[in-house]
Amino acid sequence: MLGRTLGLNSQQALLATKSCLAIIVAYALALRLNWNASYVATTIIVLQTAAVGTTLHKASLRMIGTLAGALIGLALVGTCAHDRELFILSMVVLTGICVWGMQTSANQYAWMLAMLTAAIVGWPSVMNPLDTFQTAVDRVTAVTMGVMLSGLAQTLLWPTTAASNYEQTMRRLLKGCRNVLRLT
Repeated sequence: MLGRTLGLNSQQALLATKSCLAIIVAYALALRLNWNASYVATTIIVLQTAAVGTTLHKASLRMIGTLAGALIGLALVGTCAHDRELFILSMVVLTGICVWGMQTSANQYAWMLAMLTAAIVGWPSVMNPLDTFQTAVDRVTAVTMGVMLSGLAQTLLWPTTAASNYEQTMRRLLKGCRNVLRLT
């Protein structure tokens, strides 16, 4: 009754509940550890999908992209921080490579996150290179925590597979077809 009133079906309500629980745990842990809780919550929100397999695949791409971007950002600041023009040129080349990777790869999400993380680690840190390592560690730990909590929420709290989503969609489709046939 409440679901119909709010316009939610059971799958949407389940996904929203899982997401909220994971975010509550994320904020509690991040605040306890003095971490940036918004990065963790953002990761959880971005990773939540209706099916467990899709969430885990997206989580693995997010981890790969974040780790690669953090390492690349550290390397660029370490080698180019002394010369602004060289650093800017390096970031532009990196952006071009990542955009090319997004266009040609099946793992576009990992390429995008590598570019984004390298920018988050590199651009602000080039003015103060001593903060670069801490920025990279903060970003990677927040994403790792978000990935773990999102994965746990999806796999432990009422897991939904793509097959069950497909079956529910087919049932709704057939019910709609029956209703159309009944009208004719």
